[in-house]
Amino acid sequence: MKDFALASNLEHPMHSLILDLSDESGKKYSIDQDIAETVNYNDRELPELPAESEAS
Repeated sequence: MKDFALASNLEHPMHSLILDLSDESGKKYSIDQDIAETVNYNDRELPELPAESEAS
């Protein structure tokens, strides 16, 4: 992220430490494994909703 911000001539959200994982411009400065770790960090499975709470 730092390398991308320093190499960029234009104002980019990364200058404000905003990380957009869908932004293709920063892909060459990150590793897929790092992106996967960021996306899955603190990932939790949600419990199933009771049947009476589901819309019919």
